[in-house]
Amino acid sequence: MKSILAGWLLGLSLCTSLFAESNDTVEIRLAAQPDAGFSAQRGKAVECSPKHVSKYHLMPGIADSKLVSLEEVGATGFYLRHQKFILFLYPRPKKVENGLYDADASFRMVQDGDKVRFEASNYHGMFMTVRNDGVVIVARDPDPARSTFVLKKD
Repeated sequence: MKSILAGWLLGLSLCTSLFAESNDTVEIRLAAQPDAGFSAQRGKAVECSPKHVSKYHLMPGIADSKLVSLEEVGATGFYLRHQKFILFLYPRPKKVENGLYDADASFRMVQDGDKVRFEASNYHGMFMTVRNDGVVIVARDPDPARSTFVLKKD
């Protein structure tokens, strides 16, 4: 049993790192509601909405290259990061003193076929999810219908 789990985790890690190395441009859309996607404005909470969908470069994680970070297209150095468990679009500080920003802007991407979930790198078991008001947060054990996404590539 341990060897099966270890093999699965290794495969997941390889899959995540290979996907992240491609620097794909993607839209992050809610799998249960594919017309709704992440919409980010600098310094404001990220929302999931059908009105405007932002595009992101799917990059190797800032904190660890085995993870992923999401940089907004057209806004070099601006990444999605959670702060107080709410997702924001913030610039990466030129001087990173304690690594908190890097950890907050890095996620484990868990793939299941064409669907993905994003686990906060510094809060094991907490995943990006969409609240009823559309704001994107990280939460423990979220409803899969609100925390499973598809990545629409250009």
